[in-house]
Amino acid sequence: LIHGTTSTTAGAFGKLAQHPALLDRLHAHYEGRILGFNHHTMGCSVAGNVEQFVTALAATPGAYTFDVICHSRGGLLARALAATGAARPLGDGVVTLPAGVQLTVDRIAFVATPNAGTAMARADGIPSLVERLTNVVNALPDSAGTIAAGGLLALAGAAVEAALPQLPGIADQVPNSALQQALGASATRDRWFALCAEFEPSGNLVDAVKRGVTDLIFGEQKNDLVVPTDGVATTPFFALPPERVVHFGPERAVHHSSFFQQPEMARVVDWLTT
Repeated sequence: LIHGTTSTTAGAFGKLAQHPALLDRLHAHYEGRILGFNHHTMGCSVAGNVEQFVTALAATPGAYTFDVICHSRGGLLARALAATGAARPLGDGVVTLPAGVQLTVDRIAFVATPNAGTAMARADGIPSLVERLTNVVNALPDSAGTIAAGGLLALAGAAVEAALPQLPGIADQVPNSALQQALGASATRDRWFALCAEFEPSGNLVDAVKRGVTDLIFGEQKNDLVVPTDGVATTPFFALPPERVVHFGPERAVHHSSFFQQPEMARVVDWLTT
């Protein structure tokens, strides 16, 4: 299990607990060998994450084969792990396997992964995004929580403007980044599955954020609040067939952080275990 930006294994995949039967099936199929990789996602590049992972494997040399369920940026890390054996550049560096370690990534289930990048990651646009989000929050009915949120966002905007352009974990997700170009040569896409969503507002706080902020970033591009809908399963380098893609339409109101409680997670488990 590989989480996404600013998340953790528990934070990203905790809602799978709403499907105990699916967890039981995964536990039985993998005989309890289910791992979560907690890693830095902003201050560390994807290549750095991969190096950390394979270095940990060196403590117990051998041949490893992984299936991966990944959320958001975690999917780029999964693809980079699959490419590691080729010892080719991974954006900002080359990662080679330690002596005695063989690594194969077999199946990958991408959940809302920016496989074609996301405009949200553009450093020059995020300070203005935070500013717009602050304006959205400030337009909501007054409350202590609202005022606090507005203040925090204003501070975040200043911090982002100063520091974000230097965060490699974000830069990897920019469309056409060096990492995106390097991963384009991946050859194992026949073992890939994807879930994506098109979110449209209907009237709550999340919807206000989308109207006031997200759509200004993505324009007419369909998105789940964070990544482009079509860029999960389709990129300039590959397009997954419809039978290996779950697409949530706007009527389902599925956004970037609400995939794992959906009943369609059963399709992911079916695909991994059969």
